[in-house]
Amino acid sequence: MPTQPSEVPFLLSLVILPAMLASIFCSMYLLSRFIPQLVGDGHDKTKWLDGLRGAAAALVALTHAPLVIINLHLTPQVFYFSQSALSLFKFFGIIGVQIFFCITGALFTNKVLLASDVDWTSYFRKRLLRLTPAYVAAATLALVVAALHMRFNTLKVGDALSELPNIFTFGLTPLPTIDGFDFGRLLGVNWSLAYEWRYYVILPFVFLMIQRFRVLPCALVIIAFAIGDLYLTGNSSWVYFVSGAISAPLMYREVSGENKFYGFVLTMAVVIVYIFSWSRFPAFGLERWVLMTLLFMSITISKPNILTLRPFVAMGTVSYSFYLLHAMTVFIVFKACHKFVRDVTLLSFWSFTILVCLALAAAASLATISYLKVERPFMRLSDNGRATSQQGKNQAQPTEASSI
Repeated sequence: MPTQPSEVPFLLSLVILPAMLASIFCSMYLLSRFIPQLVGDGHDKTKWLDGLRGAAAALVALTHAPLVIINLHLTPQVFYFSQSALSLFKFFGIIGVQIFFCITGALFTNKVLLASDVDWTSYFRKRLLRLTPAYVAAATLALVVAALHMRFNTLKVGDALSELPNIFTFGLTPLPTIDGFDFGRLLGVNWSLAYEWRYYVILPFVFLMIQRFRVLPCALVIIAFAIGDLYLTGNSSWVYFVSGAISAPLMYREVSGENKFYGFVLTMAVVIVYIFSWSRFPAFGLERWVLMTLLFMSITISKPNILTLRPFVAMGTVSYSFYLLHAMTVFIVFKACHKFVRDVTLLSFWSFTILVCLALAAAASLATISYLKVERPFMRLSDNGRATSQQGKNQAQPTEASSI
């Protein structure tokens, strides 16, 4: 047994990426075979969007899963990933989050900003019903996991109760650290949910601005403001909603085979640029925004058939729960293995990869349960409310699925 851990060569460390993706999508394929609701029959024109949502969720998992031993506050004794490898893992997660923001921007531009009239009470009700139940379930599970991990005494339970507002507010307030346990290790993705909620809250004001000044002038002002913000700060997340809004008119438009081909060529070109520049540009800087805008626009034009495959669509269906639960599930699996089976700090690279893949498969299963038992009942409630309030009105084409 080595006394000092060795660094995994960068090229070898890349093996874990396709392995994790395979474990996620193979699990979703099998689950969707037993649970047809995960792929559904309607909205054939938007299945590619569901698949893109699923791909984005899987990319986010590539960031968090390899960090599990660090999140357990353990020191690897056999191997460790280089900083270059960890930066690459983070790169994929950032792309996933940016795609989520783009999808949100595109969906709600079509649903809300381009509508002639909006029932804002119904709008916020549906957002609450769509996003809150699964998040509350995930945050409650995080409390249980943290309590078991840290073995809170009565005093610490009191501390935890005082921090509940910070745990259940979608990242709008910082996640707490209780008795040395940082809840970001379990719910770290909630920072992006805070951006989503800010976006939802600001939409009524943007809608009023569009109604007063028309779409084109408002769009030009918002795009100019986004570019200015990126140029001055070099680090901005909200601008990816703008990227989605730019592509919104293309989302449901029928595209000729020739234009789909051009869109595919543009997609491949942007992907190549991404591959060769992944470490050169700031994660949320101007250059990355331009690339993501081009990437999302090209995907919107080409609507790749690969995204309509069963495992991608199924992952898109459960993507919100998977997004919330994947890091926590990996944490639970490794913690249980460390306590009851084997010291995870002594795992070889290959054993670690296998265990990570099994943990992500478990995350896909847990996300499916969360979708069926938590998300779906409230989605039906939201749909019933929408059917009542919208009776006799023209309904927009997109589904009410969350972008995250």
